[in-house]
Amino acid sequence: MTALRILFRGAFPSGSWAPVYEAIVLDVRLPRVLLGALVGSALAVAGAVMQALFRNPMASPYVLGISSGAAFGASLAMVLGISPATGIYAVPLMAFLFALLAVFLVCEIAKVRGRMPVETLLLTGIAVGSLFSALVSFMLYVAGEKLSRVVFWLMGGLWTGNWSRVA
Repeated sequence: MTALRILFRGAFPSGSWAPVYEAIVLDVRLPRVLLGALVGSALAVAGAVMQALFRNPMASPYVLGISSGAAFGASLAMVLGISPATGIYAVPLMAFLFALLAVFLVCEIAKVRGRMPVETLLLTGIAVGSLFSALVSFMLYVAGEKLSRVVFWLMGGLWTGNWSRVA
């Protein structure tokens, strides 16, 4: 209840909470909640676009191997030592490039006489996803000291969310 009163403090002018509560709600929790909503919305739009593009309600980044390709690209970048010093967007860029590679592989392998049957597309996506997933496992095996960084990236999280990231 105190968190709601802090959020709507204009309606509750006589707030009887400690100033630290206001800092926790407004500067720590609220940016994370908004960031989660924005990320979830972006993923929902991306999923809808993917289903429309492939004209298949089962098309998803996991079924088509795209998420495994992106995970391999990111883990490869981290294991090879690409760091913020070599470019803050190096890891997401590698993830994006390998996601595109996964889409290209799935589409090229799934083509049968210039067409992509739904069954072939889905089975090819599962196979390519399994290949990249095995490569991610290999990256985890050889990661050494960078293992925790790779695992935290693969798990994802909003613990570093702040107002600048929301913007």
